[in-house]
Amino acid sequence: MAGVGTFVLEFATLSRLSGDAKYEEAANKALDALWNRRSFINLVGNHINVQSGKWTAADSTIGSGVDSYFEYLVKGGLLLNRPDFIKQFHTYERAIKKYMSHDDWFLWSNMNKGHKTLPLFSSLDAFYPGMLTLIGNLEQAIRTAKQYHQIWRQFGSLPEFYNIQNKNIHMNREAYPLRPELIESVMYILRATNNDAQFFEMAMDYVGSIVNIGKVYCGFATVIVLFLILATDWIHREYLII
Repeated sequence: MAGVGTFVLEFATLSRLSGDAKYEEAANKALDALWNRRSFINLVGNHINVQSGKWTAADSTIGSGVDSYFEYLVKGGLLLNRPDFIKQFHTYERAIKKYMSHDDWFLWSNMNKGHKTLPLFSSLDAFYPGMLTLIGNLEQAIRTAKQYHQIWRQFGSLPEFYNIQNKNIHMNREAYPLRPELIESVMYILRATNNDAQFFEMAMDYVGSIVNIGKVYCGFATVIVLFLILATDWIHREYLII
């Protein structure tokens, strides 16, 4: 899903710079195809066969496999003055709230029946509070960002997958490949709240953690975290950098 739905910003820019509309038209066609294949309850799966148009995975999630499709609807709608994209996102947002929300988390659900399938958070989910902020749903954005921040404080970064039910890393997916999604979301929230101090402190927490576990002599590296303690406790950690 994310691969199919993530062209419109770049391709529209290319069309407008080159004067050739075919690039933007191709991206719009892909977005139309995805929109027309949503389920009757307005959810989408996370994998689709681009030749047949058939869903190959019916798990609906805001994160892994789907994330940037939603992101580009919002950003494309704003940048390109396409209110239809924003309207589509609002349709998805309502369905996500109805079928996937749980205590300010968003769980995996079946795209056709709406029942929850996995109690998982993926680090890619963390873009979502930023998009909610951009469309004006700041209250929900703040509540969800705070939930994600608690994971960061627990492990000193965001693991790739976290089991919300067990409150622990899911199936040894503890790697942190320097993903920017949560930091971007907090940036939007900071601007929307006129630099509220609590979110500035969150941002500084992220910076400190990344320096502490990811900095190497030539820059910053992906980390596979073996043992983590609260990011604010600045004491020795053991980790492997790849």
